[in-house]
Amino acid sequence: MDLVKSKRVFLTLILSLLLGFLSGCDIELPTFLTKPDVYEVYTLLDKYYYKDLDFKINEVNTVDEIIERLNDPYTYLYVPNTRTIELDESYYGIGISIMDLPEGLLISDTNPLARLEKSIYIGDIIQEIDGTALTDLTYDERIALLYGDLGTTFNLKVKRGDQTVETTVSIKEIPLNSVTSTMFEDRIAYIDINRFAGKTGMAFRTELAKLEAENPAGLIIDVRNNGGGYLTAVVDIISNFATGSDPVVTMHRIYDDLKTPYYGVAENVKKTYPIVVLMNEHSASASEVLAIAMRENGNYPLVGMKTYGKFVYQTTFVLQRQSKELYLNMTEGYWYSPNNNTVEGGIIPDVNIIQSGIVAYPYPIYKSEITLNQSVETEQTIIELLNLLEDTLPDRGNLSVLDSDLEAKIRAFQSANNLSVTGSFNYETIMFLIDYYRSIVVLPSYDNQLQQTITYLVNYES
Repeated sequence: MDLVKSKRVFLTLILSLLLGFLSGCDIELPTFLTKPDVYEVYTLLDKYYYKDLDFKINEVNTVDEIIERLNDPYTYLYVPNTRTIELDESYYGIGISIMDLPEGLLISDTNPLARLEKSIYIGDIIQEIDGTALTDLTYDERIALLYGDLGTTFNLKVKRGDQTVETTVSIKEIPLNSVTSTMFEDRIAYIDINRFAGKTGMAFRTELAKLEAENPAGLIIDVRNNGGGYLTAVVDIISNFATGSDPVVTMHRIYDDLKTPYYGVAENVKKTYPIVVLMNEHSASASEVLAIAMRENGNYPLVGMKTYGKFVYQTTFVLQRQSKELYLNMTEGYWYSPNNNTVEGGIIPDVNIIQSGIVAYPYPIYKSEITLNQSVETEQTIIELLNLLEDTLPDRGNLSVLDSDLEAKIRAFQSANNLSVTGSFNYETIMFLIDYYRSIVVLPSYDNQLQQTITYLVNYES
């Protein structure tokens, strides 16, 4: 042991002397010594990335530069637990998605299952957390203020348009419900998949069995707004329907030209009831794997809108030489459909059904009060919500400014709902309408795209 220790000390001394000597010379030290973080990421990409790198390691100075040079939205660094797909059907969190802005953290989305009610809204900017201003903090320092255990409560100061609001949120157990189902009239079964998480395949099988026990006349599988998830989950779902011995999807890893096929269950028998897959422009990746497999393997129709078109897949590496714990999410290859097609450019549906009605309008966000003769060109959702709720005066639409007729309609609505009668879209009135929007946007009866799909399936003839 003493001999080994002596050798290590001797080698360390030699290396130190060598580095000291070289530092005084005009000799460029290797990157793995001067920039170990850059060297680690570049080396991984050089070996495993699905494309040849078009730049040398000495042309970049930081890891961020490497990622920027790739110009690949699917290859990025991330902190653990911030971009992973959940394995279970619930998680601990607040239920918000955030974006970093100079003035604070922008709420870009909220989870309807988080029961946030009137505490926080899309478009809010968190400016203070428990009395700590976010202005001069880094993104990591900001989100660290929202870490805690189950039940931890945070006091927030929020900028909501031209208003400043104080509110509280807490860490709670939030259900994912990656798979939900219902039976509509005319025995039309419906399964919604909002993500392909760790237990989604098992959950889908359970819901499908429940629906099949009711003898469905047809089935809608809804993958709208589903950006993907685990490959194993989608293969599990396809295995409920795919017949024959051909692969349902094939993954092509580029760096060693390895093609890995995934199969369904060869003994399957085609379902006796018609099935459609409902998709839209936000259906991507695993959602597209499911959709194209259902079409090509089972000849099941795809309805809705053209999909996103994500035809590559990624893998994750745990990094060891960074200043903090980081993962590298890297595009590794392509995936192919049962008929060896890609979905580059998106999957075109067999039946085009566009969304319409209030759900098709942009999510409403409060910005400022709007008074007579001021522009309402960006407030069409608010006007449409007013039309839904106020029926004593004619509907108003396609307006550029708040005119006298719209002012009268606003006054009638405010009076009927015990709001301050101003005739303007003030803070109180707009927030009332946004709360109403949040309550109806999740209801199937307001989802015209779904309702048209139900009608299509009721009248379906193979």
